Amino acid sequence: MTTSPTPRWDLVDPSRYGARSVQYSRGCPFSCEFCDIIEMFGRVPRVKTTAQVLGELEALRASGPRGSVFFVDDNFIGSRRAVKALLPEITR
Repeated sequence: MTTSPTPRWDLVDPSRYGARSVQYSRGCPFSCEFCDIIEMFGRVPRVKTTAQVLGELEALRASGPRGSVFFVDDNFIGSRRAVKALLPEITR
């Protein structure tokens, strides 16, 4: 995830979307019987760096009209230590 490029939001017409999204991680440490995430992306959570997430949020802000932003994720709290470091930076 640390090599994932920032999406090119400048290529999107924001007026055509009511919400946009940022992906933070892949993988999940849990074994829920109804979920196939671990089969597709593994049991080890991989996360983007705080700088990457802030850069993507800034790219969304710079791309035009604001709407809802969703964090789409395999398991947002799969790596609690990483999320605890990320959230205070987002609120700043």
